[in-house]
Amino acid sequence: MTVNGTNRGNYQRIPNWAGTVFEILPAATYNEGLLVSNSTDFTAISNQARLMTCAYVGTVTVNGSMALPVSGIPFGKWDNNNVSVGFDGANIIVRDINYSGRDDVSASVTMELVIFNNTAPVAGDGITMTNSAGQVTFSTVKRPFVYDQQLTVTDNNQYIGDKYCQIVFTGAQSRRVDGYFNIRKKGVVMSGGSIRSAYNQVFGNYNDNRFDMTFNQNINMPILVLPDMY
Repeated sequence: MTVNGTNRGNYQRIPNWAGTVFEILPAATYNEGLLVSNSTDFTAISNQARLMTCAYVGTVTVNGSMALPVSGIPFGKWDNNNVSVGFDGANIIVRDINYSGRDDVSASVTMELVIFNNTAPVAGDGITMTNSAGQVTFSTVKRPFVYDQQLTVTDNNQYIGDKYCQIVFTGAQSRRVDGYFNIRKKGVVMSGGSIRSAYNQVFGNYNDNRFDMTFNQNINMPILVLPDMY
């Protein structure tokens, strides 16, 4: 991973980054067992693999901030053009994007939430697949991670319909407000099936010192979109 940035104002600061890295194996052509079109060959997954499965599905209302009910990577869908939603690694963060001042004003949103983590699938009723070592690699008991598309988020609406969007901080923005630079993380706005990036949680307020520190930067790394199947 390469992190690029600028040193505006000659501030000597090194950012800290944290994240989860996982691999989505490419679609395979295979001739044994059940054919799942345009998917990974589940029978070829190593027994050393740490597999991602759905650990939580539910409807939640987030008032400003909410800790995840289980640890993992959250995806959600909601319909509210007045809020921005982000994720700090432990909590879902919701902020009011109609507020233009310097304070960290929270907001509320109701969403359909799914969370994936490294919980191995288990055999049971329905469809079960195993690899040559006998490890269960696919099971309808623990819904698998099904990937639909990648999307590079911008400040403009992009339509995804009823799909689930990865909940993340999508960038950073600094605005001059009342003689201060109001620096915020950015999050996801979802309304009418479209998503975009907008300012979210306040990082800090800094005296402008008569020089320009305004910026608006979205992440270049694509976020994941999942189908409406959970």
